[in-house]
Amino acid sequence: MTEVETLRIVRTAAVLFLLAALLPLTASTTTAQQRPLTVKTNYPFVVSEAGRSVKFDIRVLTSQPRPVRLEMVQAPPGWQFELRGGGFLIGAVFGDPEEPPQAELEVRVPPETPQGDYQLVLQGTAPGAVDRLTLTVRISDQAPGAVTLTSDFPAQRGTPTDTFTFRLTLENNTPEETSFTLAAQGPEGWDVQARPTAETRAASITVEGGGTTDVEVSVDPPDQAPAETYPIKVTATGPGGQQASTEVTVEITGTRTLAFTTSDERLNREGVAGRTREVTLVVRNEGTAPLQNVRLSDTSPTGWRVQFEPEVVEAVPPGETREVVARVTPAGDAVAGDYNITLTASGAQGGSESLELRYTVRASRLWGLIGLLLIVAVLFGMRYVFQRYGRR
Repeated sequence: MTEVETLRIVRTAAVLFLLAALLPLTASTTTAQQRPLTVKTNYPFVVSEAGRSVKFDIRVLTSQPRPVRLEMVQAPPGWQFELRGGGFLIGAVFGDPEEPPQAELEVRVPPETPQGDYQLVLQGTAPGAVDRLTLTVRISDQAPGAVTLTSDFPAQRGTPTDTFTFRLTLENNTPEETSFTLAAQGPEGWDVQARPTAETRAASITVEGGGTTDVEVSVDPPDQAPAETYPIKVTATGPGGQQASTEVTVEITGTRTLAFTTSDERLNREGVAGRTREVTLVVRNEGTAPLQNVRLSDTSPTGWRVQFEPEVVEAVPPGETREVVARVTPAGDAVAGDYNITLTASGAQGGSESLELRYTVRASRLWGLIGLLLIVAVLFGMRYVFQRYGRR
């Protein structure tokens, strides 16, 4: 065999090998060109929950420009569906090989649907061509795509005059954009508001599929709310039955406001030097937290003595009163006149109030009687002298 013949055989083998390699690709291309219509979606099998909506992105491929009618030819009883495109409800698309049209199929699953796999068939019909797309929806009570509402700091503490603000995160783990209505419920008489962080007056919020947004909850308790821990429930509800809720708590520590006065609210008394007189005092709790161990004390003139019964009031609940008797004894050598006594009530955990008591010391009636008797005795003595020694 000559060198020329050998070279010819090698060339022939190379051509045959190249034709064998290109043959499957040519057959595949020819097969694709022979399919004039294809209806498809990237995710034909999805998992969902009963009572929710499921959406499929539909693409229509055609070998040449032509209208394609779309219709659901098989669906479980009671299931509802809509085809949308360009913001409209549609029943057909116009196929274009250069720019294949897209549509959205929304399937609404009835709330009472049992668990299991359900098939739907979407049919595309064009002149001289028909194609069917089979879709499967699995209904499960543990379907992914839940909606959650969470807070990093779900508990706060303060007084009834404070306003509490909570920051919550609403997460939409479903594949579709959803509008949620926000609601918050607290104890009766409380002002509780839930709204989007960016909108101070909005009561609803739209969250795209797989997205999150912030929710602000403001809580304003009544000024006289008793010291206690109060739950606040916040709920986000979607139109397809999706719902997420969480609970935050407000702990009211309460205020301690002490009022201190006399039982008849008169701030003046009178008495005799050296003699004890009782003054009834009233300790009142006008706050929202209990007053503990209220101690009574005084600032009085030198030589005076003030004794309290009791000296310490153990507890005064909110809105209640306790009576204390103060025994005031002026100094024995106190001259007649007005004196000031300062009486103070102080709570162990805060709260203090003082009152000024004006105390008038008057002369004893005994000394007045003695003086009168002395005058009478002098008069009788003078009469006796005149009678006995008369004029001579």
